[in-house]
Amino acid sequence: MTRIGECIYCGKRPPDVELQDEHPVPFGLNGNIVVEQASCGDCAKITGRFEGTLQRDMLWPLRTLLEMKTRRKKDRPNTLPLSFTLPDGSEVEHQVPIDEYALLITLPELDRPTFFDNLPPSKNGKVRFHWLGQIGNVNAVLAKYGAVGVKWPAKMRPDSYARLIAKVAHSGAAHLGYYGQFVPVLTPLILGAEKDPWHWVGGEHAKIRKPPTPDLHIVDVKWQKIRGKEYLVAAVWLFANLGAPVHYAVVGPHARA
Repeated sequence: MTRIGECIYCGKRPPDVELQDEHPVPFGLNGNIVVEQASCGDCAKITGRFEGTLQRDMLWPLRTLLEMKTRRKKDRPNTLPLSFTLPDGSEVEHQVPIDEYALLITLPELDRPTFFDNLPPSKNGKVRFHWLGQIGNVNAVLAKYGAVGVKWPAKMRPDSYARLIAKVAHSGAAHLGYYGQFVPVLTPLILGAEKDPWHWVGGEHAKIRKPPTPDLHIVDVKWQKIRGKEYLVAAVWLFANLGAPVHYAVVGPHARA
């Protein structure tokens, strides 16, 4: 494991703060990489809050059906909600047993980072929703409940998803030994001081990049020359083995630049 010795988000060190270990990919998404002594308590609360919101909301059905890690195994549900549209147009919600549940797997796909094209930061980033397939049989669930349509109650949160990608990229770069070699640009976004992720984080809709390994999540960090300067750029695949698209995050320029 990599050991840092200061908070990779705010830069504080002991004895001013007490440090704890950091998971670049959250534990609840089966993240198995740990960066030792890399986050202070205050920053851990901030990152844990938005990661927890994603895991309990947008990603909750997928996490449950894939039986991903949880620190509260006793709270793992036996049912999940689905909202059905009936033939008369009315809607009704049912708690559907896990072994009968069906999910269309959809994740946000962000537009290309404006930084790549030398454009100013934007507050109106484009988002598509990338369909990865399904778990279970949607038609069978519709037939059982006498419905003609179904909705999944989980909210799509592309801004929080982009923030998670930024956090994975920044802490993943630290894990790979790059901490101290770059000037961080993602920390304001990770800590919530910056609300719009579209300048530093995004995807490549026109290009399909095959993941380099068959792992569930992948972080590939490399130096790239952009407009004559060296920048550390992370390619992040969350749920890579399900066919999720790659997203990029500009981690920062070289510290010696």
